Amino acid sequence: MYRWQVVVSVWLHWLLLLAHAGLCPDAASMSRLPPTCQWLAKVCVDQNVYVLYDNKYNPRHELFQHVPRLKLDNISADYYGYGDVWGTHFSHPEPLLRPATGGEETRELAHPQFSRCTIPLIIYASRLYMYGHFFTNTVASIHVMQQSGLLDRRLSIVIDTFGMQLERFQRFLLAPFTPFDVTTLSHLSSRQPYERPESYNPDGQHGRCFWNLLACQFNANTSGHLPKTLDSPLWSTGQTILQHYRHKLPPIDPEFANNSKLRVLIAVLPRRSKLRALVNQDQVWSWCTKFKPPAGVKDWHGTSCLLHEFGQ
Repeated sequence: MYRWQVVVSVWLHWLLLLAHAGLCPDAASMSRLPPTCQWLAKVCVDQNVYVLYDNKYNPRHELFQHVPRLKLDNISADYYGYGDVWGTHFSHPEPLLRPATGGEETRELAHPQFSRCTIPLIIYASRLYMYGHFFTNTVASIHVMQQSGLLDRRLSIVIDTFGMQLERFQRFLLAPFTPFDVTTLSHLSSRQPYERPESYNPDGQHGRCFWNLLACQFNANTSGHLPKTLDSPLWSTGQTILQHYRHKLPPIDPEFANNSKLRVLIAVLPRRSKLRALVNQDQVWSWCTKFKPPAGVKDWHGTSCLLHEFGQ
């Protein structure tokens, strides 16, 4: 009996290794990166700081070349809850990259264990908390890069939020483009135990050191650096998101399925927004339902009006 238990245990372990290997991204796909992305090797993240272990980044090593920079171009940072308030944006400072030293404060950095499977995609998104900007500049760009073979879909998506939490719409929009949960750079680089279970990477643990790491910036100019793989990138991105959630969608209300009516979508920002919020949105919806066409319009069957808040 014991022998069979050993055989079964080994067999299950082998299956788990196969499943794990199937979730590991292909590092070779990073050989054709656009100028808006930068690849780093043998790197740990510690409280939003990149710690480099490659000898070519070590000033005291004979192979030293230089300490790289992550130079961000026109990345405007905003804030959770009021990202659309004029006058609150500021330019995202350059992230700090430094070589590893003999004085590392934590065991993880003093004796790093580099994951060969997990490859984080660190995102620096301009106007991160503005729905339209985030969809157009970040989500659509990731979709185009995946369709062009520039990004492996099995990357772990990590967003720099300056320690703020993600909005629900960010996780919602990015879920179709990774098999893992989306997390923040603050969480990824936090000094949690390595054994802590995590769902944002294929290793399933809170590792902070990687053989490969990718950092990309997304702003209004990003699309100009990407291949023209898709004729309509925004439409294609929306269709991909729709297909991902289609099985979760409730049945269409018969009123909105009626093609004989004029169907009107009233898309609004959250009421708590300080700017460009439609404060009388319920009244607008009421006006919509009672709309009467100009005189002489034939075959009028009324309106079907849907009030939708971005991110819901």
